[in-house]
Amino acid sequence: MGPTIHPGMRQRLQDVLDHFCDVRMCTDDEIALRIKEAEIDILVDLHGFTMGGRKRNFRPSTGAIQVNYLGCPGTVGADYIDYIIADRT
Repeated sequence: MGPTIHPGMRQRLQDVLDHFCDVRMCTDDEIALRIKEAEIDILVDLHGFTMGGRKRNFRPSTGAIQVNYLGCPGTVGADYIDYIIADRT
């Protein structure tokens, strides 16, 4: 990922979440391991194939339901993405 562009918004999110893990400096394999260890039930991709996206974190081995939303509101061509959240437009 990149630098914190909106530090106020980031802090607001950190303040209301039960758990916040900054993985910007982690490798894709380290992130996948954290996802699995945290027993995350639903993993939502907000980037798709846009700049800063890390598609390798979305893989069958995470065990989570995987959802594509926002960054690429259409198919990403991966059979392990379970749902797409989009509208008709």
